[in-house]
Amino acid sequence: MLTRTLGTLKNERGQLLVELMVVIGLFAILAPVILTGYVSSVSGKAQQKERLEAISLLKEAEEAVRSIREADWENLIPLNTEIHTTRSGTGWVFAPTTETLGNFSRNIVISEVYRDVNGTILPTGTPDQIDPSTKKAKISVSWTKPIPSTVESTLYLTRYINNASRTETTYTDFNNGVKASVDITNTIDGEVILGPGGSADWCAPGNPIVSHNLPGNGAADNGAAGNVVAGSNLAYAGTGMNASSYPFYSIKINSSVFPPVIDLIGYYEAPGLKTSDVYGADDYAYLSPDKNTNEEVIILDVSGVNPSFVSKIDISGTKGSRAIFVSGNYLYFVGFNNKLYVYDVTNHSSPTAKGSITVGEANKIYVLGDYVYLAMNTTTSQLKVIDASDKDNLSVASSLTVNDKEGVDVFVRSYFDGSGDMQTRAYLITALSSGSNFFIVNANDPAAPTVIGGGYSTTPMDPKGITVIDERAIIVGVYRPQYQVLIVESDAYNLCAIVPKVGDPDIDDINDISSIRIDDHAYSYLVTGNTDKAFQIIEGGLGGSGLYVPSGIFESQPLDLTGRDVALNRFFVNYDKPADTDIKFQVSGADPGGIGCGDALYTFIGPDGTASTYYSDGGFIPWNNGGLEYENPSRCFKYKVYLYTSDTSKTPSLYDFTVNYSP
Repeated sequence: MLTRTLGTLKNERGQLLVELMVVIGLFAILAPVILTGYVSSVSGKAQQKERLEAISLLKEAEEAVRSIREADWENLIPLNTEIHTTRSGTGWVFAPTTETLGNFSRNIVISEVYRDVNGTILPTGTPDQIDPSTKKAKISVSWTKPIPSTVESTLYLTRYINNASRTETTYTDFNNGVKASVDITNTIDGEVILGPGGSADWCAPGNPIVSHNLPGNGAADNGAAGNVVAGSNLAYAGTGMNASSYPFYSIKINSSVFPPVIDLIGYYEAPGLKTSDVYGADDYAYLSPDKNTNEEVIILDVSGVNPSFVSKIDISGTKGSRAIFVSGNYLYFVGFNNKLYVYDVTNHSSPTAKGSITVGEANKIYVLGDYVYLAMNTTTSQLKVIDASDKDNLSVASSLTVNDKEGVDVFVRSYFDGSGDMQTRAYLITALSSGSNFFIVNANDPAAPTVIGGGYSTTPMDPKGITVIDERAIIVGVYRPQYQVLIVESDAYNLCAIVPKVGDPDIDDINDISSIRIDDHAYSYLVTGNTDKAFQIIEGGLGGSGLYVPSGIFESQPLDLTGRDVALNRFFVNYDKPADTDIKFQVSGADPGGIGCGDALYTFIGPDGTASTYYSDGGFIPWNNGGLEYENPSRCFKYKVYLYTSDTSKTPSLYDFTVNYSP
């Protein structure tokens, strides 16, 4: 029994030893964890304390940056280097380098913000994508003990606090703009609407309501004009028809009465000079002398009784020019050396040469936007299109063959169709052909124009000129019927008038035509082969009172917003758009010209920053600081409004236009 008891005790002691060893082993394993947890707990509390203090320093810096922004936006200079905020008097200012605050380091980096044309912020960008009204401030606070760490925040700061706006809403505001087939009314305060359709009917032309001779060089002589350009209160006529005519006439017309009355016919006296073409704009006229003179262009001041010489363009080695056109501040002409030239005529006394390109013999020029359309005096490629988006480097965009006769004249227009899409059409006439000699050309892509439909034949009339107004193409020429009208709405070739009709008395041959809308009336100005009635006016219209023209364009007066560059942010519009009508918008920022915003170069763009898109409502104004004609930031601003109706008894109306900007 004793032996067994001792064995049992031994077993129990062994068991106790084993258990003790297990306990000691577990303690050896757990002790470091317990000690580490204790140390970490103590350290974590210290780290948490540091983090809370760092966040407090971060928030303080954020408020300081906002305070600096509110004091003056110009303080937010994007240095892209580390700076910090410091007290100055009762406010905050920036100071260079990172600041040390005990165990903490705090710094700020101000940088530019880049956006795409839709206003979306980009991580990086090009200079023209810089948003001048937004800056990015990245703020960092760092510490090293007990554990190295950093907290950061990013602020996007805008200068909304000092934003300003300019609203156009009154009759006077709108009436100072440029109106093309639109009217300004004062029903409420001031509205832009489509122009009246006129009292007569283009498709039922009556006898001329005005006929007048043009004085010749001798008391008994009468001039015979070859080309004409219509203005609201005057007309410009040039002659290349006979030597007894003066080379240029300015015809002052009183359009405030009906029928209009010719008040005065002034003329430019230059013996022996004849003109191939003329163009008139504002108080200036531009002559294309024929090839018997040294000058390629003569510029006249037509504000007085008789036109007076201002300046000339004389290119060494060539004589005279064939055709001429002015668009904005640029003069385009084709010399008898078969080159197209571009000149800047901002200063009419000293035109500045831009680019040139060999094009061939061109009978007429029409310029729309950045493209020059030429009616070529060739039996192939009668329409040639030149890309003049870079005025110093012209290039051929395309050419188009329509038949086997020479191109005579071309008219180009852009308009909104019933789907709200912008369409561009060129209307081309050629010399009389055995087939069609009038064509509608789809020029939506100037690099690839195409003829729409099969064309129209003016036979037996040999055409000399064309104009398009109110969806009517009016073609004039020699040999009866000398006046023909086609409805070209929806790209149709629907003949609606021939004058004279079979059996009617003959009329005079017509050398050229230009149409215009003045208040409630629409007119065609004609120059004819009858020296007793060399200048004539025919009334037109849509055939009834109370109707509106199908489309029109309003371009605002130039707005000098503050006298210095500002950031254009957004614009807002208040308008009415009844069913079957449409209204769209474009905007333009520009650097001032030689005399300010009045002669600045305005390039109108839509929401994607290009000239091919349009706003359907107000919106974000794209940035572009690339030194191009469209600029934002800019000092000068304009907007353009496009109005359309498919129901001529209705019109859209613009009531207000407001641009928001940051000085």
